[in-house]
Amino acid sequence: MSLLDEIDAETLKAGMDTAVALGHTPPVFDWLLTAFSYQGISDRVARTYIEKHGTASWSQMETVRTPLKNIAKSVI
Repeated sequence: MSLLDEIDAETLKAGMDTAVALGHTPPVFDWLLTAFSYQGISDRVARTYIEKHGTASWSQMETVRTPLKNIAKSVI
């Protein structure tokens, strides 16, 4: 299996084709953030770190962003 075949299989398994087609940003963001976690270091190190600490997600970012937006509005 080629690298492109692996990428295609992984994105299909994760449902990225459907998420992109429907314009669903959160699952695409979550998948990309996890994929980016593996860049520049060994997969084993990245996997161990993610298992121990988890990864950020769209919903976590939304949870943080909303109060920050409210703070910014009150300051302005």
